[in-house]
Formats: sequence, C-alpha cells, structure tokens
Amino acid sequence: MRGPSLFKTFAVVGVTMAMTTACLAGGGNSGSGGGGGGSPTGQASGSTVTIWTSMDQPVIDGLKAGLAPLAQAKGITVNWQKIDNINQVIMTKIQANDVPDIAMIPQPGVVADIVKRNKATALDNILDMNSLKSSMLPGTLEAGTVNGKLYGLLVSANTKSFVWYPKKAWDAAGYTAPQTIDELNALTDKIKASGTTPWCLGIESAAATGWPATDWFEDLVMRYGGADQYNQWVKHQIKFDSPLVRQAAAEFEKIAFTDGNVPGGRKAIASTSFQKAGTPMFDAKPGCMLYKQGSFITTFFVSRWRAFRPLPH
Repeated sequence: MRGPSLFKTFAVVGVTMAMTTACLAGGGNSGSGGGGGGSPTGQASGSTVTIWTSMDQPVIDGLKAGLAPLAQAKGITVNWQKIDNINQVIMTKIQANDVPDIAMIPQPGVVADIVKRNKATALDNILDMNSLKSSMLPGTLEAGTVNGKLYGLLVSANTKSFVWYPKKAWDAAGYTAPQTIDELNALTDKIKASGTTPWCLGIESAAATGWPATDWFEDLVMRYGGADQYNQWVKHQIKFDSPLVRQAAAEFEKIAFTDGNVPGGRKAIASTSFQKAGTPMFDAKPGCMLYKQGSFITTFFVSRWRAFRPLPH
C-alpha cells in the first residue's frame, strides 16, 4: 500500500450496480445501470467492472479471491488495475472524465474531494445501511460519509502509531516502553548515548514520497491537541501554521533531524525507502532500535520479523 492511512476507503466513480456484498457506484452525473468499463464518459460497458487500487499485491490477491465467486455468480468480469499514486491520478482522470467504476482511495479526505467534484454516487440507497451500522466498527462508516451520505466504504484497515523494536536487543538493554513524549525523548537520548542509532526512518515511496512523515504529524497533532483539535485541523479550521501544528513539527524535527538520531542523518531520510528503513533492526547489533510504522509494515520485514514487538501506543 502506498500512502496508507487508518482507513482505506472505496471512492465510487463510474456506474451504479449492486453485487451481493460488493458495491459499484457511479459518477454524480452518469446514468446507472448494469456494469461499467471505466470508459471516458463513465457509462456502462457490458458486464465488466474496473477497480483501481494502490494496495500491495498480497492484499489485492486476497480481495480478488473473495470477490471472484460473487462476480462470477452475477456474470461480471472484474478488471483490477494497480495504480501508483492513486490520490493524484484519480483527480487527473476526473478532470478528463476518464474514471474507473471503483477506486480504492487511501484517504477519506480524497473521497470528500471527489464528492465535491460531483464525481461520486452515494451508496445509501444501494447498500443495506441498517446492516452496515450494526456490523461496522464505530467511526468506519463516518470515514466515508460526506454531507450525511455514504460515498466510501471501508475495505481494509491498518493500525497506525506502532513503534517497532528488536525485542531481544531491547530486553538485553533493559529498555521499557515510554508512556509520554517526554519519556520517548529521554529514551531516544538514552539509546543514542549507548552508541546505537535510536530511530529507523525513511520516507521514500516513489511518487508518494513523504507520506510516512505526515503520519508523524498526524499522531503528534492528535497527541498534543486531542481528537477535537485534530478534527478541526483536518477540516482546515485550524491552520497548518498554527501553534498546535508547529508544536507537532518541532517534536518531529527533534526526533528526525537531531544529529545521530537516524541512520545516515537527516540527508538520508528522503532517499531511504519506507519498506527498507527498518531493516537495520535485524542486524546482530541493531543499526537502529525504534521504527514508527503501521501494522502493514510486517509484509516488508525480513523473515525474522516475529522477533519484533510493537510498543504500546
């Protein structure tokens, strides 16, 4: 997955159709009908449905396996396309009126932007909303809801805010999980004083380079401002240069840019792949001790990843 966030949400663009538990919905101005081929006009094309996603291949394979028998029962062919940097590509395609039937968007905010462009169809009259409300975790439907209507549906979720560490070396050093930011900073200094680089950090992700740093910002804004101020920030009610965001930025700067805190120093952060940034933890003498990443990162770890544990968050 590129640019992952807490929710990976369906943004539905193209034509409308119901398919058991899967749903395919159309652009705001397009007609509805039996399948869609993602043609430039967004109209139906036979019984083929095009799905765009940026998720990692093992996840796509799992979704394919689950969807295939349902699609076959309805006589539908599903055309899966993996799209890198999907958040930007989908907006370009919307301007060209050349959209897929379904786009799996990593950020709910992008779903809201698609809705503002009148290129998504509400799912309230397509899905069994009562069943969803009783079965989905609190907050998940809200992630895809815009102006009181459901436009995106959760299909995959990753837990964020984990800090991973090499358990054997960690226990041998006698470290304990910090409970506050001050304790985290103290631990960082203690690890560095022992001669080990504290943090693994890399934000390179091809066209999506930089998203791991935004995860840090989001966590720190939430930590300092709580849920209410975080939501205000997301809605642009709190400006990006506000004292709250500056406070979060200062903490990230302290961890990421202080000499000796990350392998290769601050200059290496942007060129180090997020998939490989945690690799030095697997060395006999760990090259870094702490790696903040989501639950999905284990798919990029070497085979010894089971020696690791995430810190409480």
